[in-house]
Amino acid sequence: MKTYRISFLNELTNDSGHVFHCCQRVIDIRRAKNRDRALEAAKRRFARKEKVAHWSHHAGSFEIEEIDAL
Repeated sequence: MKTYRISFLNELTNDSGHVFHCCQRVIDIRRAKNRDRALEAAKRRFARKEKVAHWSHHAGSFEIEEIDAL
């Protein structure tokens, strides 16, 4: 089993018109068989923590990375 870190992001624009990514929440999935399963678990957890029906209601994108287990 592998550990994955999924960061949920929104794209925002500052006063000068420059676009930047703002992290909404980071979720670690500590035991997943593969990347797809980790992502689906993180999406469900994010939606539950944010109290929304779907993760995309509070984030526009995500980044996923495999990390060393703690």
